[in-house]
Amino acid sequence: QNLKINQIVLSPLRNVIRCERLALLKRRKYEHYLMLTRG
Repeated sequence: QNLKINQIVLSPLRNVIRCERLALLKRRKYEHYLMLTRG
C-alpha cells in the first residue's frame, strides 16, 4: 500500500520535472537563436 501512495505522489512530480527540463532546453535554444540573429 505504501508503494501505491508513492507512485501517486511521485508520478506527477516526475512529469513536472520532465516538463521543466524541456522548458529549460527550449529556452536555451531560443536564447542561442536570439544571440545568433542579433550578431
